[in-house]
Amino acid sequence: MFFELIGKEIKQQFKSITFYLFIIILIFSYHTQFIGDLPDSIKPTPPNKENGYNNYYGYTYDVSHMEEMKSVYSSLYRDYKNKETLIHGTVMNKTVKLSQEQIDFLKKTMKKISIDGYQEKGLKIDITYEDYLDLMEEVDKKLGGDTYYDSEYRYMITRKRLSYEEALENFNILMEKDKLTRGYGRLFADYMGITAGIYLIFLSAFVITRDKRSKMDGLIYSRKISSFKYILAKYIGLFVSVFIGYIVVATHATIMFTKIASINNYTIDYFAFYKYTIIWIVPTILFTLSIGFIISIVFGNGIVAIPFQFILFSRSVLPLSGDYGLDKFMIRFNSSGKYEQYIQWRPQIITNRIFYVILSIAILIISVLVFEWKRGRGDEFFTIKKRTG
Repeated sequence: MFFELIGKEIKQQFKSITFYLFIIILIFSYHTQFIGDLPDSIKPTPPNKENGYNNYYGYTYDVSHMEEMKSVYSSLYRDYKNKETLIHGTVMNKTVKLSQEQIDFLKKTMKKISIDGYQEKGLKIDITYEDYLDLMEEVDKKLGGDTYYDSEYRYMITRKRLSYEEALENFNILMEKDKLTRGYGRLFADYMGITAGIYLIFLSAFVITRDKRSKMDGLIYSRKISSFKYILAKYIGLFVSVFIGYIVVATHATIMFTKIASINNYTIDYFAFYKYTIIWIVPTILFTLSIGFIISIVFGNGIVAIPFQFILFSRSVLPLSGDYGLDKFMIRFNSSGKYEQYIQWRPQIITNRIFYVILSIAILIISVLVFEWKRGRGDEFFTIKKRTG
């Protein structure tokens, strides 16, 4: 009966409009984000006269302290001249006008960073990096918070475009160290992990409450089914359903890179996309499912889970790489390169993924206990009644 309930949950998902909307979003994100982020040529092509020596090779966020301070100074100067600054928003950024007090503060701040400002010989920095970091905290606070001077968003100011030589060097490292697909597998997991971190809640939050209106009472309205088996079966059924979607897009990516490797005689890791799907994305899926289950069971209403998950998502979606603390339930690694940084961050990533698998299981167990408690006290919605006759 346990496996029968799993099968019925899978069938329910494949009959659900919401499930197919999720699959459409998953495929759309895959094509627009991952495939859309792929360069025209995997190997960088040298600049030439026809394109004005202006090929685009992407950005690097690995800049020196001096380059960072100069970039930030330029941003401060623009904000000072335009009398406005950009505020980071979870959904949309917005530009806000600066008060005279804030404008004067920016002028004083620029003076602290560079006494003489822009001169013929360029910009001379007159501040230590440590003092600069403290100053940026003041700037962000003075301008209202969530500005791009905040440490979480400042990389967007300080990034710089890659040169052909830098891009070629990155490509050689990608081929030698990552067998091409491992690097792109991390980028794939970055984009697909976002879909698991936010859109999946629209499925998981309503799995339990859906049975209030479903025709599954032949199974669930029976005391022969324990609360543990009931919740676990629905959890596994939903997981299997969505996991199939991720395996499909991972397979498409594998086929695509296999063709690229065949044409260019590259050596690749044929299992890379599957490995990163399982190791990086699956813990995010498990956590989102668990959150949807526990909140819908506690409140008897799946809608409550959506804003809660949105808050968690907004706290994890940035920065694009480098922050893998236990408060981040998604892994962000928005690059097909950065091998050396990845090796450095890998222990934190592994710890993070193990933590969220364990946490997901713990939340699921709590969900079962709460469900059983509500069932035992005769809760109108969660009671699983014994069939008679």
